Amino acid sequence: VWVDNSLYGSVVRIDSQTGYQTSRFDSGLVTINGQATGAQPAQTYCDFATNGNCPGRVAVDPNGDVWIVNRAFSKQGTLSKFSGNLAHCIDRNNNGIIDTSFDKNLDGIIDVTPAAGEYFGQNDECILTTIPIGPVNALPRGVAVDKRGKIWVSTFNDGKIYRYNPNEPVALEATVNVGGNPYSMATGGDYVFISKSGGPTTRVHITTLAVSSVPCPGTYGVVADPSGNVAWLGGYYSGTGVYKAD
Repeated sequence: VWVDNSLYGSVVRIDSQTGYQTSRFDSGLVTINGQATGAQPAQTYCDFATNGNCPGRVAVDPNGDVWIVNRAFSKQGTLSKFSGNLAHCIDRNNNGIIDTSFDKNLDGIIDVTPAAGEYFGQNDECILTTIPIGPVNALPRGVAVDKRGKIWVSTFNDGKIYRYNPNEPVALEATVNVGGNPYSMATGGDYVFISKSGGPTTRVHITTLAVSSVPCPGTYGVVADPSGNVAWLGGYYSGTGVYKAD
């Protein structure tokens, strides 16, 4: 299980059978090969206004790799890719091994002090990439993986969703204007569904990019039926129930 900590800009991998922490990562790389990624300084406290990467939603792709959005309020939002398999990690320092976080003393908690040797921060070779999403203060919130393994990200402030090819180097393939303020995303069948705090619930075809909507009020979380015809959404601003969008 991959869990992020919004306040401290970290990501923790947990063994679902024992509850132990097995790894801990920064939520994004600030630079890659000397080039800035757009991410805010690592381990900066998130104040939900102007500081920190403020990681948010998480999705896992068919390769077991993990995608996490960094909201970075009022700054440049980003998307980070983490390897779920050592074989996918990158030996950036060419020392013949993969330098990555692990529970060295097997106590179930990753010790971040340098002497412990359990946490590698910006030098962790299983943080595969970090890329900017949309313009400054677009506020990426949703992330989802479709049945073809494509990665979808939504931006709250400008009402857009983006489709990426997950293969290195991760590349933008399409941009769709869906309006409103997208919160969460889920995929089902040939579609990606977008919940919004403002505007209707929207469905976008993953290949044709055709957009359709139903007038659900403000919603927050979303899951999609595998048929691609139905989504379930949690009420947000208007109502405390669950909505079914057909």
